[in-house]
Amino acid sequence: MTAVLERRDPELSGVVLCGGRSRRMGRDKARVELGGASLLERAVEALDPICSRVFLATGAEPRYEELGRDVVLDGAPDAGPLAGLVAALEACRTEWLAVVACDMPGAGPELFGELLAMARDGGHDLVVAESRAGTEPLLAIYHRRCASAARRALDAGHRRLVDFHGEVAVGRYPLADESPSRNVNTPEDLEREREREI
Repeated sequence: MTAVLERRDPELSGVVLCGGRSRRMGRDKARVELGGASLLERAVEALDPICSRVFLATGAEPRYEELGRDVVLDGAPDAGPLAGLVAALEACRTEWLAVVACDMPGAGPELFGELLAMARDGGHDLVVAESRAGTEPLLAIYHRRCASAARRALDAGHRRLVDFHGEVAVGRYPLADESPSRNVNTPEDLEREREREI
C-alpha cells in the first residue's frame, strides 16, 4: 500500500466533481476558502500526489480554468453527478479513476491509496468509502470498465452514482475516521469545519 503513495500511479487518474449549483451554500462552494485554500484546490491536492492526471468535472459549462486542469463536461445540463462521472470515465485513459466531490475537505491521498489497493487486491470494479451514514460514491475508486454501465444508467435517465452499482462488483472500505466523508454544503457546515481546523 505504501508503494501506491510514493509516487503518481500511471494507471490512476482522478476527477473532482465540481459541477453543482451550490444552492445550500448560497455561493459557489468550490471557491469557498478553508485553511488558506479553496475547497476545489483542497480536493485537487487530495488527488495530485497519486494520480497521473486530475480532471475537473464542471457540469455542462467549463469553469475553473485558472487551475490549469483538463475539464470534462456533462453531456446534458442538470444531469447530476452521474453525468460528471460518465464524462470522466470516458475521458480517462488509465485503468482506474479516483473520484472526490469538491466539498469533502477531509479527503487525502492516503485514503485514495487504500481504496486503490483494495480495488486491485479484491478484484472489484469500484471501491467506495463507507461511513456510519452509508456508502460514499463521491469518495471512491472506479475501474474504467464501469463506464458502459454508468453510461447505460445515465442514458436511462438516472442521475445518482449508485444507480448502476447493481451491475458491477462493488467493494466497501469502512472509514475508521469519519472526517474524509464530511461534506461542506452550507455556511453552517463551513463554520464547523473552520472551527475543527483551529
